[in-house]
Amino acid sequence: APGQQWTVPMTMAILEPVAQGLDLARRRSIAHRDIKPANIFIVGHLPSWSDPQPPPSSEMHVKLLDFGIAKVVQSAADQGFTKTGGQVSSFTPAYGAPEQFSRARGATGPWTDVYALGLIFSELVSGKVPLEGDDFIQLGMSTADETKRPTPRALGIDVGDAIEAVVRKAVAVKTTDRYQSAGEFASRR
Repeated sequence: APGQQWTVPMTMAILEPVAQGLDLARRRSIAHRDIKPANIFIVGHLPSWSDPQPPPSSEMHVKLLDFGIAKVVQSAADQGFTKTGGQVSSFTPAYGAPEQFSRARGATGPWTDVYALGLIFSELVSGKVPLEGDDFIQLGMSTADETKRPTPRALGIDVGDAIEAVVRKAVAVKTTDRYQSAGEFASRR
C-alpha cells in the first residue's frame, strides 16, 4: 500500500521468490515484461511489516501472476513477427523500463523485469511511488532521466551502500548496465 514502508529484509523475502520465478522463466526464453505489485500475490502468513528480520515461514508463499503478455510476445517472436516490423507491447507505465517506452533504447528482455524489480524494491522500502509522472510521456521521460535514478536513497530512505548500489544497477537506463537476469539481481545482497 502506498505510504507503507517495508523493512529491507521483508522486501527481500517477498521479492526473492519473484526473482527466482523470473529466472526460471528466463531459462525457458521468456521475459514477463509487466512486473508490478499487482502481479505479486502473497498467499498465507505475512510476517509483521515492522519485523526487522522476518522469520522464515513455510506458511508464506509468493506467486508471480499474469504471464499472458510474456507468452504473446514470445509467440510473436517465434513466428517472426518482430522481424517484419510488427510490435507487440503491453506493460504498466508506472513500472516500465526505458526500452518499453522507446525501442531506440534497445530490446526488452529479462533485464526489463530487473528494472521493474528495482522499482518495486524502492517503492516497498520507501512507501513512495518511484517514478515521477502523471501520464505515459512524463513516466517515459522519468524512467530515462539518468540524473534521477529511482533508488531508495533518491526516495529519502537511508540504506547501506551495497543495497543502494544493487538497486542503482537494477534501474540503470542502459539495458547493458543492468543485471541481465532477475536471478543475478537477487543474488547480489
